[in-house]
Amino acid sequence: MEKKYEILKYLLNQTAPVSSSVIQEVFGISRRSIINYTKQLNEEFGNIIKSSNLGYEIINKEKVSTIFNDISDTSFFDSYEKRSKYILEKLLLNKEDVTIEDFMNDLYISESTFNKDLARLRAELKNSDLYINTKNGRLFIVGEVRKKHKYLLSLLNKELEDSMFSIVSLQNFFEKADIQKIRSVILNNLEKNDYKLDDYSILNYVLHLAICIETSQTNNPISVSRSVDLPFDTHFQKIIISIYEDLKKEYPDSNFTLDQIFDASVLMSTRATSSKMTNLTLDEIDNYVGKEIKDLLITIIHNVYSNYGIDLNNDDFIVRFAFHIKNLLIRLHENMQISSNNFISIKNDYPFLYMIAVYISSLISQTARCDLPENEISYIALHLGVLMETERQNIQHVNCEIVIYDYHDLGKNIFDKISANVNNIHLTDIVSSYEDIDESTDLILTTLETNPAIHIRQVHINVLPTKKDIENVANAVREIQEELQEEEFAKKIKRFFKEELMFFNIDFSSGNHAISYICDEMEKLGYVNSDFKEDIYRHEKELPTEYNNIAIPHPLSNSDVHIHQSAIAVWINKKPVKWVNNEVNFIFMISLRPEDRSLFLDIFNVITTAMTNKKITEELLDCNNFADFIRLIYK
Repeated sequence: MEKKYEILKYLLNQTAPVSSSVIQEVFGISRRSIINYTKQLNEEFGNIIKSSNLGYEIINKEKVSTIFNDISDTSFFDSYEKRSKYILEKLLLNKEDVTIEDFMNDLYISESTFNKDLARLRAELKNSDLYINTKNGRLFIVGEVRKKHKYLLSLLNKELEDSMFSIVSLQNFFEKADIQKIRSVILNNLEKNDYKLDDYSILNYVLHLAICIETSQTNNPISVSRSVDLPFDTHFQKIIISIYEDLKKEYPDSNFTLDQIFDASVLMSTRATSSKMTNLTLDEIDNYVGKEIKDLLITIIHNVYSNYGIDLNNDDFIVRFAFHIKNLLIRLHENMQISSNNFISIKNDYPFLYMIAVYISSLISQTARCDLPENEISYIALHLGVLMETERQNIQHVNCEIVIYDYHDLGKNIFDKISANVNNIHLTDIVSSYEDIDESTDLILTTLETNPAIHIRQVHINVLPTKKDIENVANAVREIQEELQEEEFAKKIKRFFKEELMFFNIDFSSGNHAISYICDEMEKLGYVNSDFKEDIYRHEKELPTEYNNIAIPHPLSNSDVHIHQSAIAVWINKKPVKWVNNEVNFIFMISLRPEDRSLFLDIFNVITTAMTNKKITEELLDCNNFADFIRLIYK
């Protein structure tokens, strides 16, 4: 379906005007695109969308409903990907009882095309142990419920991979809390009182309120005694009380308390109020959650950074996570069981987040003196995801220079127009000759003839950049970013994977046997000392590092004495070895010096990404030399 029709359908399903910023976030487009799409739709169908200070809304919903019945068939389902997604949504998400004839009518395709699509889809589902059966002309997906859920979430994750924890994507992780509804309650109350809040703070605030609602649906209210007043003036207290009351109207069966809403609002208040209010920091947090939780936070921040190179010392995260831990400890103390949630599969879909969350939960368990249930660990992973998604969006900029006969700031005007439509591009200079180009620049934009003698990517543009010019620049920026990432990736591969630490087709009787052998070899070659092995044993006993058929053992000691040189030892065997809970065919033993631990996430992602590609996994199992291994991992 064309983007403009997707926007029209989205607006048709809304009960109130939708702001431009929300539409931008939902569809990943610019404000200018929204204006163009709505203009096209109004010209095509006669003023069906109204634009006001409140946002965009449908004027005549009956007319728009009729439009969707008349829109050209082929633009909706013109590829197998679109058609298969529609079929799966019907069978998995909506669980509708649909006949084969219904599908063909809805998709506007012939029987032969549908049968081809169905055969292809059956082959894809088979890899996930799911099967499509037919009975009395109707389609059904057969398989274990957990595998259906896992496959459904994998489809959602593909859609969300560019904005994993946006306002829109968060909804997939909650059954009862309506993310858009909570967001509307927040914005309505703030706007009514002339307050504004940045997008990231809204995301954090919505997340915290959603967790309050989700976890208190079936529990008794949490009573919190306060030793100090929270940092709100009387006016802002009224806003928070109003938010609380509006949420109570939306969720009358939920048992969240006003105290919880006050707790969740502390960070939001420091972002939304005037400059007279100071932002809370780690140093101040004990005034609101107590010294025990502050000390626990310091321990978590220190240990996560020491072991994984992940910096959690972020005020947004600290305040939000402090109050989450506070309520978590209360739930554990009161033996409150939170209901099963949709994002429990984060364990499989985002293994690094879950691994860090498990480690943090072990630190919290020492304070709580009990183990955390899997649902609580998933909530921790979600908090981490929001923080790390923000960090992930700090993508490396592409440096460009403009070659132009620059009169009357023409070069600057050209760049202003391009940068308004192309992300992650940075102007370093405007020159009038190729001779003045800095060799370190990534991209040249020019209104002159391109110069084939210069080995830097060049894009010719017009003095008044056209839509095609902007599209060419955007493509060049994306390709350069990919090349830069690949170069960095190659460096990491060459640096950490060592030929002398590759072990192919060696049989082990147990996981401990494998650990002993690999650690001994690493010690012989001078990468680690004897203490390294004991640290690995201790980690695997407390927090096993297996993930499907992979084990990724690594030390948790804050001491760096037992690691002399950063490296990754690799064991591969078609005959698996029993680790702790799973049988594994691959072991990646990671030993990183402190200066390299910030790269742990990249290395982990390289490994797990390769291992989730079935074709590459099969080829790796047949691999028996270092050169083939590097080629496949790079692939």
